[in-house]
Amino acid sequence: MARRFEMAILNRLFDRSPSEDISASLGNILISGVENTGSKKLYQNMLMDLLRAKKTVILVNGALSHEDYKKNLKFIQPHMVSRYGYDLNLSEPSDTFDIMSAFQTSEQKADFAITLMSMIADIPDLLKTKAQRFFFYAISALELKGDKCRIKDLSTMDIEYVTDLVSSSSLPELEKKRRIRFLGDASTYSSYLDIESCMVKLESIGLLEMLSGDLSIKEMLRDGNVVMLNGMISDDFKQKELLFNAIFFAFSKCLERYRSMSRVAFLIKDADFIAGDLIKNTLEFNASYHFASYVFVDDITRYIARNGNPVLDASKSFLVLNQGSDENAAFWSAFFGSRDVQEKSFSYTKKKSWNPFANMADNGGVIASPRRYNTTTTNFQKVNKPIYSPEVFRELKPDEAMIYLRDPLIRRKTRIED
Repeated sequence: MARRFEMAILNRLFDRSPSEDISASLGNILISGVENTGSKKLYQNMLMDLLRAKKTVILVNGALSHEDYKKNLKFIQPHMVSRYGYDLNLSEPSDTFDIMSAFQTSEQKADFAITLMSMIADIPDLLKTKAQRFFFYAISALELKGDKCRIKDLSTMDIEYVTDLVSSSSLPELEKKRRIRFLGDASTYSSYLDIESCMVKLESIGLLEMLSGDLSIKEMLRDGNVVMLNGMISDDFKQKELLFNAIFFAFSKCLERYRSMSRVAFLIKDADFIAGDLIKNTLEFNASYHFASYVFVDDITRYIARNGNPVLDASKSFLVLNQGSDENAAFWSAFFGSRDVQEKSFSYTKKKSWNPFANMADNGGVIASPRRYNTTTTNFQKVNKPIYSPEVFRELKPDEAMIYLRDPLIRRKTRIED
């Protein structure tokens, strides 16, 4: 059962009662705007509220400089009394945890190993099938012995080692023979060489070491802890993408497995590195169990070009700050909707009147000024116009934001106050 949760800054911005459970009423929130026009202050205020609420906070930041990384640590430090913090990255000394603890069965763990391999290489379906079978036999044989299998262990298991494990296991003899026959097949050996190559790549960047610690994900995400997942410390784009997607995938699976962990909040900034479908699935799951997810995107059109619309589709509420480009301003103007308005226009027709004294002028008489009659016509035309023009989003001040709530529909300007 989810516990009621409120955040002071969001309660004020969306005009919600302090007693209202905003994780339910506001759902996932997308925040978009330029860093130096209110986004940074809003991020810090939201983080402060989350820490005060004793939430488990997962801070995901894909564009964090080394200097900002240190500032984040300093900002969080005073709030770490009676709670643990974990720092996951590929460059600085990183904490470690057992990513396999997110999964319950040997088959699920083998599937994750394939998912991880697929993040660094295009793997044909036939190889995926053989690799899944190889990993399943290795993991299940280890677990039958009562041993844990960490993801790093799979990188050191060759066919001979796995065959010995299966031979000495407590499996029924018929099943043993079937597995040993598969492991001894020449095509399996050929597939193993490709598997080994992928695992070596994963090990070379330090990812397998980070994901093979003693700490379980469930323990790491227990009430009140803070997990920092930092991508920018690594300069390699593919490494950052791999780090984000592997850990985000495991976190989402862990939350699905332990649904009672209802005080987890995702605070995601510069999320370009997380696959669109993966983040959408996580946000939708979070919303269904009233978890809180807050996604900051600086450049909305660039993000959509890279990842599509999944984050927009999975968000119920939106906070839009000053937009740094005409393209982004036009996007949000269209997103906030339009309406038909009646536009009034006037048309004028000038008519020269008949002059009965015209002939008198020709005969030396008095010349009468001709009269002119103007005919005015009022026209009404239905025109579809944006509710908020692009200029509104370009001209927002640092302490201003536009809010949009899907249900009930709310669209208006608000102020960001400390």
